Amino acid sequence: MHASQAFAATPNLKHNAAVAAVNQSGFQDSKVVKGCAKVLGVDEASVTKELKKGKTLSQLATEKGLKKDAFLQKLKNAVATSIDADVTAGAMTKAQADQQKNILPDHLKKQIDNASFGSTLVKNDPTLVQPQNNNTVATVVNTNNENNGLIDINNHWAVKSIKDLVAKGILQGDQNKRFNPDSTVTREALAAMLSRSFNLHADTSAAPSISDVPQDRWSYKNIAATKEFFDMKKDPQGNESFNPTAGAKREDVVVSMVKVLIKKKPSVTLMNAVSADNLLKEKFKDEGSIPVELRPYVATAVQCNLIQGDAQGHFAPTHTITRAETATLLDRMLSSNTVK
Repeated sequence: MHASQAFAATPNLKHNAAVAAVNQSGFQDSKVVKGCAKVLGVDEASVTKELKKGKTLSQLATEKGLKKDAFLQKLKNAVATSIDADVTAGAMTKAQADQQKNILPDHLKKQIDNASFGSTLVKNDPTLVQPQNNNTVATVVNTNNENNGLIDINNHWAVKSIKDLVAKGILQGDQNKRFNPDSTVTREALAAMLSRSFNLHADTSAAPSISDVPQDRWSYKNIAATKEFFDMKKDPQGNESFNPTAGAKREDVVVSMVKVLIKKKPSVTLMNAVSADNLLKEKFKDEGSIPVELRPYVATAVQCNLIQGDAQGHFAPTHTITRAETATLLDRMLSSNTVK
């Protein structure tokens, strides 16, 4: 069994540097929008709305009384800070961050007066199936192909789980027919996987306000539907934020999945603190690194046979999770008696 099958191996970022760099570049322009909103002191939804109308970044700055050069410098700093935050969160390597920051000045100079910039913003994650109705299982994609058209999973340790989820319409490949199994899963991608796997929907009567996820972002409905299962941050004014493009950490993934499990299967209960501590001490050599408030959730996941340690007996709670590892966990929940 591959170490990652046990949900513990560290993602092979070096091996996937080229693919990950492409994936991260997909978030580049969303970082520009986020940085613009921060510099101008407005929300991201307002910036996106104006850009989609055909306004340029420099026009938005001028309307706020900022000169182009000054705005450009502040925008560059804001985007660079966002990139650095992704490194800290484990969503990209330092090498990938340096690569993005190297091209950032030229990229911003090209986009600042580009009236078509709004039409190029990322609206969707191309590797997540968009369901056509409210059913959890969507239409099977490329059923005549053994791997559903994907060219990079045939010899991967998680091929069965990936194929299962693709067949169920939960996941699919990108435009190049790649699944990128060893790339990091972002928090918003995880929210989409959970909502589609377990048919979770937000209350449409009161759309929740999430400060860093505008309602026209591709993942908004997924995040709104699953926010109760995630750790949300609040500012002093009570505004919630999700940090959608940050890499999902293993401890967070397990907590979210256990919360879904408890909601979907009431017979499953959260382990008490004492029992959780005893189990974790037996199971993981690095159990001391699991935060106190998360220990019952991790222990419950062990008890339900969702996770186990790696060959060294580690859980590695703060490591980010890969697409293959996430697919394996979801497939395990959907294919077993864990959730019915």
